[in-house]
Amino acid sequence: MHEIILVDTEFTVWEGYVFREPKDWEHPEIYQLSAIKLDPNTFEEKDCFNILIKPKLNPTISEYTSNFTGITNKMLENAITFSEAFKKFKKFCKDCICYYFNNKDFRYGEDVVFEENFKIHNIPKEKMPKLVNIAPWFYNIFNKSGIEIGRVSSGTIAKKLGIEKENENIAHSAINDVRSMAKSLRYFAYKGFKLPFMIM
Repeated sequence: MHEIILVDTEFTVWEGYVFREPKDWEHPEIYQLSAIKLDPNTFEEKDCFNILIKPKLNPTISEYTSNFTGITNKMLENAITFSEAFKKFKKFCKDCICYYFNNKDFRYGEDVVFEENFKIHNIPKEKMPKLVNIAPWFYNIFNKSGIEIGRVSSGTIAKKLGIEKENENIAHSAINDVRSMAKSLRYFAYKGFKLPFMIM
């Protein structure tokens, strides 16, 4: 089996953005990009990638954004550009498929966010990573297992399954979110379910 890579991002947001169309100047610029490699046999973490990025169009992140993720403007002062970060990310991922979690009713999945950041930084679309949303797989397993999970995000799946404490690994940190996904995948693997990368 090929290397398994889980990816998550944090990007600039403004209050109420989930419930309205974004204003012309409100761009989802990635300021944290995280990924982990899982062992294809045990699904344990082998390696990780976690980097902070300085937004280009809105270099000062909103208070709402900062409160949401805990990342501050001070922390981004010496952060690198998206173009630099993406080169490092590609070296980490190579040409592997990157799996992410996004609810279908949320407009900003990793595919949309990466595409927007490619446009902002004039990176050819052909260089986009191969991205696969595994949220539908999770919800299918929840239904089959009779698990009433409600609406979850990448960072809250493990908590909803009861395998991570509420105050453990605060959600909306990209590195915590990918690890929440990994824990949840291992949970179902140990229960005998075929994981999404085993059936794709």
